[in-house]
Amino acid sequence: MTDRVLARLDPTIPRRVLGLGMLTALAASLVFVAMDTPDMPGLARAVMASAGAALVIVAALGWQATSVSLELTEDTLRTSGGDILCRLQDIERIERGAFAFKPSGGFVLLLKVPGPARWAPGLWWRMGTRLGVGGLVPPAMARAMADAITERTRVGM
Repeated sequence: MTDRVLARLDPTIPRRVLGLGMLTALAASLVFVAMDTPDMPGLARAVMASAGAALVIVAALGWQATSVSLELTEDTLRTSGGDILCRLQDIERIERGAFAFKPSGGFVLLLKVPGPARWAPGLWWRMGTRLGVGGLVPPAMARAMADAITERTRVGM
């Protein structure tokens, strides 16, 4: 990877600990209520305990997913691990307004070419032609990356 990195988006440790810690606390609460409520029907108990277990898995996946950063290069938006999220030439539009369907503190890229659905909890997600970036990242860093993407895609037009 010899491409020059123009912008980097790093999830911070305090945001990771706080965000994923809250998710884990919710999971523990669900499991505790499911196990400690004797008059709860068996199906409801199983659903609550399963939801708690699923949240623990999501928190673990989120911890792993946010251990990398996102990098904007001359041609691509990629993870520091080398996974290419999109090519800049495939970006049609960027949405980052208050009413856009986007991750917390982040932005959404509308792509010309659909990609496979993928999700890195707390960092990014992709569904069809939408690529959402944000979550457990500082909003100022996400704004700076969105500005850099806007600048790069305007230059290419």
